[in-house]
Amino acid sequence: MRILTVIPITNSSWIDELTYFSLSDVPLGSVVEITLRNKKVQALVIHSASAADMKAILRGGDFALRRIESTTPREMLSTGFIEAAVSTAEYHASTTGSVLYSLIPKAILTEYTGSIVVRNIMKEKSIHDVYALQAPTADRLTMYKNTIRESLAQRRSVLLVASNIADATKLYSELSNGIEDMVFLLTSKTTKKKLLETVETMANSKKPVLLISTPKYSMLLRQDIGTIIVEDESSTTYTTRKRPYINTVIFITKYAKNIGAKLILAGTVLSTYVHLEMRTGNISELAPLSTRHRSKVKVTVLDMRKKKEKITGKPLQNKKFLTISEDVEKIISKNINNNIGTLILAPRNGLAPITVCRDCKSTVTCKSCDTPVTLHKKSDNEREFLCSKCGESQESNTTCIYCNSWRLDTLGVGIELVEDHLHKLYKKSKIKRVDKKTTKTDKQIKDTVSKFNKEGGILLATQTVLPFIDEVDTAVVVSLDAMLSVPDFKIDERVFALLLKVKNITKNRLVVQTRMPDRSVLTLAANGEISDFMREELSLRKTLKYPPYTVMIKITSVGSKRQIIEDFQRIMPRLEEYGPRIFKQFHRINLSKFALHALLRIDTKKYPSSKLTELLKDIQPKFEVKIDIE
Repeated sequence: MRILTVIPITNSSWIDELTYFSLSDVPLGSVVEITLRNKKVQALVIHSASAADMKAILRGGDFALRRIESTTPREMLSTGFIEAAVSTAEYHASTTGSVLYSLIPKAILTEYTGSIVVRNIMKEKSIHDVYALQAPTADRLTMYKNTIRESLAQRRSVLLVASNIADATKLYSELSNGIEDMVFLLTSKTTKKKLLETVETMANSKKPVLLISTPKYSMLLRQDIGTIIVEDESSTTYTTRKRPYINTVIFITKYAKNIGAKLILAGTVLSTYVHLEMRTGNISELAPLSTRHRSKVKVTVLDMRKKKEKITGKPLQNKKFLTISEDVEKIISKNINNNIGTLILAPRNGLAPITVCRDCKSTVTCKSCDTPVTLHKKSDNEREFLCSKCGESQESNTTCIYCNSWRLDTLGVGIELVEDHLHKLYKKSKIKRVDKKTTKTDKQIKDTVSKFNKEGGILLATQTVLPFIDEVDTAVVVSLDAMLSVPDFKIDERVFALLLKVKNITKNRLVVQTRMPDRSVLTLAANGEISDFMREELSLRKTLKYPPYTVMIKITSVGSKRQIIEDFQRIMPRLEEYGPRIFKQFHRINLSKFALHALLRIDTKKYPSSKLTELLKDIQPKFEVKIDIE
């Protein structure tokens, strides 16, 4: 009989190691099925010992060991993959099992029966290097083709990870020509049957392969991985939205190092983290970095506060709030007459992205999850508040939960408000809309974009449309003010990247409407000055001790005020040496439920530390812990 120590692969952030017994031995690194709280779950075997050797310990135990019924070994995880999951869990103060659960599709965990050689043979043959590739999309594709063909010629497989399904699909289309039998695509759109067949085919192929996938499906069961590419490295979608809140780029970076693979971090604009690592010599240039986005696109930043427009200098006819300036209206009308398409980008959904109380200045938030709600149209004469996080809806004729005031003001410009304005000016047939409310699938988005490309007119859309557009003659960003007002130290970086993405798909003219024209990020983005922007941003972050110079950790307690105070009083002595800062104000979730946050700011060179990691793991699940918060 064998005593097995296993890590349950579940979404629990507090269950780490458990002990079971088995009548037969199981190789370390195998995945087996265990019973946990009357449920069948998968578990990773990390230690095995003879029951005879542990007889004294077993006799003194005050619990009965449960038996593992099925011990058919499935050696499907390489040591490099497991080690990367362990160190990723340590960084994010979570369990290895929850990290594995977020990285491996359920169908593979429960139904894949194949095996691979646990040792990765490339580690002895390769020198792990990390490279940066910052270039326009067309140039990156050329570099990808060269790198992939070189690696396949050396009989080394390649893993290319994209941040979303649309980008992964587009990359597959661009890179598979001529090598179709060696290229595979895996995303959440892949059916379970196709997923298992593809994984089996890749694992058993005698040829090297190229796998293009989204992060969740990037488990390439090969022992010959020579290169890993991360496309659009700075994208926020690489961070999971549910526990254990991990940044999958961190996992991929650790995985590449463990297996000795070349890692390429790529994008139109790379993150501040990559730029800092390049300054310190930890990351090299794969090709000379594009420090300025060179383009013939004419970019105009319109100051919507003034009575005159920068384009023509003519005064506005009235002082009312405008969603579309009169000069932009003329541009659109001219394009329609000439059968030229115009992209109108509204970065926010709904009628207005934020609603605040005029009396106490509080933001209207979701009653279920405490997320700021967006005002949407329910029908022609009715409106409602919708939560973008949990989908909860509530009536718009509500009062402030803090001061009971009826004086609620909407802030910012949403896509529905823009659509109402456009309908007054142009025929409805000329306006096509893309957002998560009207186009819920990728196919619907593709069909709408295809129709726009053929017929011209106006394509009114949120950012979800960008991966589906190859080129548009004219683009107008209605307003970035709601984004620029978000209390997030990364917001300028995101706005800069967004504007360069829009500029990248625009052929002739880009117009940006704003009431914050003096923000340097807008000028630098309009001119494509990537190097200058990064220099300013890193200088500011260093002065303020923001990431990437520090790691910011948010600790949140939810409950009654009394319970929250007791909880924080209990853990504060243990956190004292890390200089915790507790927010002064409680955040009301509903009439009886509140939230309070504490912030730790740790020097990047001193994190992670085993002492702090264990402390943060110990206070969960009573507290919610997020590493590298925004």
